[in-house]
Amino acid sequence: MGRWVYSTVDYVFESDSFETKEEAINSAKFHLDSDDCAGFYVGRSIYIAPHIDVEHAIEQVVEHLHGEVGDVADDYLGSLSKKEVNDLDEMINKTFNDWLTKYNNHPTFYKADDIEYFKLKDDE
Repeated sequence: MGRWVYSTVDYVFESDSFETKEEAINSAKFHLDSDDCAGFYVGRSIYIAPHIDVEHAIEQVVEHLHGEVGDVADDYLGSLSKKEVNDLDEMINKTFNDWLTKYNNHPTFYKADDIEYFKLKDDE
């Protein structure tokens, strides 16, 4: 399971992550101003890895070539086996992930579950 994160909205989680739910709650209480927001959400982060859809990329290559040379390109790469597509998927996505790591471009946001709302101040 992921680490704990907080947010002022229940669908955007970009905070630092914490080992425990209590650490996330305490950080949110420390960093958020109760004059600006009534409460916050805490949830368990789920990292969603970026992924290139290789089948879509192949279609784009064929469309590009069709635009360059016409109908003769329509059948290009049309008889690839499942293994060939899977191999390309693995190779491209490994390279893409390596590039994300090299340039520190991994997402800094998360999908979250086990989301719970906490009030910053009592209703008056």
